[in-house]
Amino acid sequence: MTAARIAWDLPDLSACNSFKGYQIYLDEVEYECITECGITISSLSASTSYQIDVCVVTNKGKGPPMTLNIVTAAAGNI
Repeated sequence: MTAARIAWDLPDLSACNSFKGYQIYLDEVEYECITECGITISSLSASTSYQIDVCVVTNKGKGPPMTLNIVTAAAGNI
């Protein structure tokens, strides 16, 4: 198994008084809701493509996702 670390810059939330966190999706399935600007997604398979989506969550709901497509390294590669 392998893992992927993604991170992003803190957005300007000065106009948002209802920030709750970031919803992470892995291949369009809810993975985890976090409040930090980064996450390590573990238990991924080697040489496999994944779609990771991140959206801001507020009291009003979820914002539009930011999508990242990744391919994990082959087994034995770092």
